[in-house]
Amino acid sequence: MTYVNYCRGKVVDGLYDGWLPAKPVSGAKEFLPDASLELPYAGAKPVLFVPEDAGKDFLLELLFRISGELPQRCAEKRALL
Repeated sequence: MTYVNYCRGKVVDGLYDGWLPAKPVSGAKEFLPDASLELPYAGAKPVLFVPEDAGKDFLLELLFRISGELPQRCAEKRALL
């Protein structure tokens, strides 16, 4: 089963069959200094794997850090013009 996590209107990451990859933006790398970049499947971009024992507060902070570095969605950009 797959779940997608949104934060501030942006797709931040997803939960895929029990593992949580994180986009390797600089804030996520700083917050997960021991995480290694891995390929979740052939042809995919490298991602950081979030520890299984990560708590709610840890995950919320990680989501906010990632969303702060992602570009605005196209619909939001058009609305601002």
